[in-house]
Amino acid sequence: NSITSNDQLPWTHEATLNAFGYVQASKQNRKFLSTPTDYSYALISDSRIHLYIYKQNTPTSNLPGTSLRNRKTGKVVDSIAKQHMISLENHNEILGLITTNEQTFILTDDQLFIISV
Repeated sequence: NSITSNDQLPWTHEATLNAFGYVQASKQNRKFLSTPTDYSYALISDSRIHLYIYKQNTPTSNLPGTSLRNRKTGKVVDSIAKQHMISLENHNEILGLITTNEQTFILTDDQLFIISV
């Protein structure tokens, strides 16, 4: 069987994480990838230690006194996405994680980390 029209597609588009494919492709040691139900951020974990939080675009108007410009075109940038790296205090393997709209829970074999996002 083949799908011949959009009416037959079993999935729907929920959200877009701008440039996230590029971001996750650069993380060659990734083990887990998750996003909360509001799609405000995405989280990538290595198998140990490092977590990467990629936040959706936010307006630069939230950054008072800042006038960001594209270096090549000179055009004013109206929004930016942010990426944060978190290093866990132990070096145990990350066994699992879950993301909620406000927090991320990371389980290792001897600790549960809770990070407010």
